[in-house]
Amino acid sequence: MSGLQVRDLSVHFGGVYALKGVALNVPSGVCVGLTGPNGSGKSTLVNAVTGVVDARGDVRVDDRPLPLSRPGRAARLGLRRTYQTPRVHDELTGLENACAGHHVMTGRMVTGALLSRFRSARAERDRRRDAMAALGRVGGDSAAPVRGSAMPYGQRRLVELARVLVGEPRVLLLDEPSAGLNDVETEALCRLIRELTDTGVAVLLIEHRIGLLNEVCDQLVVLEEGVTIHQGAPRDVWRHDRVRAAYIGDLSDAGA
Repeated sequence: MSGLQVRDLSVHFGGVYALKGVALNVPSGVCVGLTGPNGSGKSTLVNAVTGVVDARGDVRVDDRPLPLSRPGRAARLGLRRTYQTPRVHDELTGLENACAGHHVMTGRMVTGALLSRFRSARAERDRRRDAMAALGRVGGDSAAPVRGSAMPYGQRRLVELARVLVGEPRVLLLDEPSAGLNDVETEALCRLIRELTDTGVAVLLIEHRIGLLNEVCDQLVVLEEGVTIHQGAPRDVWRHDRVRAAYIGDLSDAGA
């Protein structure tokens, strides 16, 4: 199966399970929303898949095993991620940050790799061209000359999104990418996600905004206290009693 497959994924911290036996599929060309109350394990799942936290389970990208202890392999298999708080190198411009998408990135940003000179003028031109194209796709053109330290939060978010688009990813894990974006930027994000799935990219979208989930997701997976409580088409998920209980006060936006 192409895309991302997760089976029996578990994470525990000091004897307390943050995830317990979670399973999900994100086929190529599909957007799957991962949602749930605060502390339900959403970001932990992304951190586990990308090797940021210790975990056990079976994870595959395009049916190729992804060792959970080797985060660098995730990038080499075409898997990219964003973070709940966008990670942008303060000393680099938006363009230079986006260019860093050509490097194999792990959970830690390696300053030396990001600041190193390109090996040839041709390689530099190609990387800058790709990075500018990615910034344009996310509506972040104006961030190209701005240093990370001077970027407002929403602009940092767009630059991080551009960085993960460089290098034609096969699987994208987006951790609350709409946080800090205005309405126009959020609409552009929705269009971008649809464009990505139309070209065969598998997208796992962590999001609290129910309206956004309904707009772009083909399937939803709902976590609560580290376990899956329901999954299915958005309209069906919001009608499920346990999901409604977990989201009391928030479902008016779901139309449920």
